[in-house]
Amino acid sequence: MRFPLLRRAGFSALSLLVLGLPAPALALTAAQVWEEMQQISERGGLRQRAAVATPGAGTLTLEGVTLISEEDAPRVTTLIDRLTLRELDTGGVEIVYPPQLRILLEDDSGVGIDRAELLLETTDLVTLASGAPGDMSFDTTTPAAVLRLSAFEDDGTAEVSEFTWTFTDLALSSAYGAEIADSAFSVAQMSGAVALSAPEDDSALRLQIALTDYAFSDRGSALLMSPTADTAALLTGQTPYSFESRHARLSLAVGGQIDGVAGGAALSTTGGGSAVSFADGQVSVASRAQGLDIQALVPSLASPLDAAAANMALQITLPATPTEDVRPIGLGLKLQELTVDEEVWAMFDPVGLLPRSPATLEVDLTGEGRASDDLLDPRAGARTMLDLDSLSINRLVLDAAGARITAEGGFDVDLSRGGTMPGLPALSGRIGMTSRGLNGLLDNLAELGLLRPSDVMGARMVIAMLTTPSNDPDTLSAEIELKPDGGLVANGMRLR
Repeated sequence: MRFPLLRRAGFSALSLLVLGLPAPALALTAAQVWEEMQQISERGGLRQRAAVATPGAGTLTLEGVTLISEEDAPRVTTLIDRLTLRELDTGGVEIVYPPQLRILLEDDSGVGIDRAELLLETTDLVTLASGAPGDMSFDTTTPAAVLRLSAFEDDGTAEVSEFTWTFTDLALSSAYGAEIADSAFSVAQMSGAVALSAPEDDSALRLQIALTDYAFSDRGSALLMSPTADTAALLTGQTPYSFESRHARLSLAVGGQIDGVAGGAALSTTGGGSAVSFADGQVSVASRAQGLDIQALVPSLASPLDAAAANMALQITLPATPTEDVRPIGLGLKLQELTVDEEVWAMFDPVGLLPRSPATLEVDLTGEGRASDDLLDPRAGARTMLDLDSLSINRLVLDAAGARITAEGGFDVDLSRGGTMPGLPALSGRIGMTSRGLNGLLDNLAELGLLRPSDVMGARMVIAMLTTPSNDPDTLSAEIELKPDGGLVANGMRLR
C-alpha cells in the first residue's frame, strides 16, 4: 500500500500555523506581515497568494487565499476563505483564521492516491506576528483543532477509510531570520487514527496513537524547509540544526491483516523523548522511554506476547562528513529491567530451568574515528562508512537468565594491517571482564537442548583458558591484553 500524497499534508497544515517566537515589538503593518508570510512560504517551496486583498484602517482582509506546493507531484493546495490581519496597539499584528481550512492533495502519476481532501477545523485559531520585516516572529494558539479526511480518490488499489487527528491546547511558534528559523510546538493532548486497506491484496491496517503533554523545539529548520536545502552545510556544521522532543504518556496500536493473515502490536510508555543535532561536523541522535510496554499478536499463539522495560535509552554520536583528523564517536544503550511473559519463556524453557528475573543490558562505548562517506550520501549504500581509530568500553553489563557479565577496557585500531582474526584490523589494548553464573547458564542451556554437548565443551575450554576462578561460587574474572605485535596475554600469561 502506497500513500505518497499524505506525506506532505502535515507540513502544509503546519506551515499555515507555525510562524513564531517573540521578538522585540515594533510597529508592524498588516501589509508587511502579509508580505513576510509569502516570503517565508517561498523559502519552504510553497506559493501563497490571495485572490482579493482589501486594506482598511489598520486592517488587511484577504479572500481566496491559496498555499500551493511548488513540487509537481504530489501537489498540495491549501484553501482559506478569508484571513483578517489587524494591527495592534502593541506594535504587532493579529492574524485571524476562519474555523475551517481545506487541504487538497493531487497526484497525476497514476500510482497510489489520485486525489484527497483534508479539513483542518479549529476553534479560535489566532496568530500574533511581531518583530521587523526580515526578522519576524509568529505565535499561534488554538484550544482545539481537528485534521480529518473528507474525500479520497485513488487508482483502485488502496482505500483510506479514516484519517483523523485531534489536538487540545495547541501552541506553535517560529522565529524567522535571514538564514535560520527556530520553531516550537506543544499540545496538551494529541490523538490520531488512520485506517488503510488494499482489497485486492486482502489487506487492511488501522493505526491509533495518543500523546499527552507533547512538545518539540528545533533550531535551523529553515535549512530543511527549503527545496534547495544544502545538506553539505548541514553535515559540516556550517548551518547547525537541532531538534528535541518530550512527551508524557504515549500509546500506539496497529492491527489488521496482511494478505489475509491477522496480526497487530501495541506500545505504550509513561514518558520519553528524542533529540537530534548536527553541529561541528558531528551528528548526535538520542532517544529514551520510561515505563515501556510492548504487546504483539502472533497468529500462531492464542494470546498476545508481552514485554516490558523500566527504562530504555539509546545515544549515538558519529562524524557526519569525511575529515583528515579523527572525530569523537559514541554508542550508549540501556535496557533496564526487561521482562517478558511466560508464553515467551515457554517457547524455549517449558520446564522453568532459567530464572525469570528482569534482564538488563547496558553499553557505553566511546572512541575516535573518521567518516569515509557523507552520512546523508545515498551513494554510500552498504559500504563501511566509519574507520575506527580507537574504542573504549566504558561500561558493558549483561544480566539475564541467571548470569551476569561485566566488562571495561579499550583498544587502539591499526587499519593499515590485518589482525589475527580474519576480517578484523589489528587491535592493541586491554579488556577486563567478570562473570557470575556463566557455567550454570551453560548447564541449563544444554539441558534444554539449546546447546549441543560439543558446544558446551568448547565454551568451557575457552573459559578455562582465559579466566581465573574466584572464591565465590561460579564467579570468574579475566584480564586480557592484545599486544601491538599480535600477542595475546590472559591474566599475565602469554598465550600467543
